[in-house]
Amino acid sequence: MTDQHSNTPDIRDDEIRIIMSDKFRILHDEIPPKPSFVYPKPRFPRWGWGVLAVIVVLVLALIILIVRSLSADGDDTLGETVITEVEESPAVEEEAPATGATAVPFTSLTDTVVGGRKLTVLQPHNAVAKLVLGDSILDAVEPVLVVQAADVRRDNGQIAGAYVINGEMLGRGKAKSGFCAIINGEITIGVAQSTPLLERVTEENGFFFRQYPLVYEGEIIENKLKNKSQRKALATLNDEVVVVLSHDRLSFLDFSRALVDLGVKNAIYLVGSSAYLKARLEDGSIYEFGERAPSAFPNLNYIFWQ
Repeated sequence: MTDQHSNTPDIRDDEIRIIMSDKFRILHDEIPPKPSFVYPKPRFPRWGWGVLAVIVVLVLALIILIVRSLSADGDDTLGETVITEVEESPAVEEEAPATGATAVPFTSLTDTVVGGRKLTVLQPHNAVAKLVLGDSILDAVEPVLVVQAADVRRDNGQIAGAYVINGEMLGRGKAKSGFCAIINGEITIGVAQSTPLLERVTEENGFFFRQYPLVYEGEIIENKLKNKSQRKALATLNDEVVVVLSHDRLSFLDFSRALVDLGVKNAIYLVGSSAYLKARLEDGSIYEFGERAPSAFPNLNYIFWQ
């Protein structure tokens, strides 16, 4: 049963009710649990998001300014490569060394000994060969090499063999089989009693003279003359035209043998003995050999390079 005047339910006769006070509970360590308190979660104010966005924008702007400043100062720490275009200057072609008529003409001189015989080799450079009558060429300054060419007969003072200057035939005959033909500045040294080059020089204003043959295609040409004298030769050596003179008195055969030993391919004789020769060397000095013949001697003729 429940008491109508109290909320406490009624008890039965065999039950007891124990009523304790709060103090009794405390004394018996029965402490009522403390009520739990939950702190409310803080709310981020809406205006804070705006401030945060402004800060981020300012930081980014500062970074951009720093990067631009470093690039402007040429700092390479960012790994950037600056490429500068440079306008290329037009290529300048190097001038080729002067050759032929544009180069300074001179004569090179080489002294050598072949088979115990002393020889001098004179090679003109950057010059063209011609023939001329008279000894006035010896006083001219243009030639770099001048030497007597064809023999002159003692009995009548005429040039021995065919002789052509500037296409004009000044002498005739076939007394000697060796010849020199100059056509358009090119020299041909050969051995033949008759050659079509003689007709060509007359047609092309060339030059031609005959002399004793000494060497042809590297082989010695024997001559009947046995006397000894200082000798001179017009020869091809290493595909170049040279003048070779001996300082010893040699026979034709000994001279020809010395030329072959030197390496000469073709050679004809030039006026020997003490016949005059003059050359202008590279340093401007003058080399002379022999003696000048009397000016009154008829038909003196020379081959010269200028």
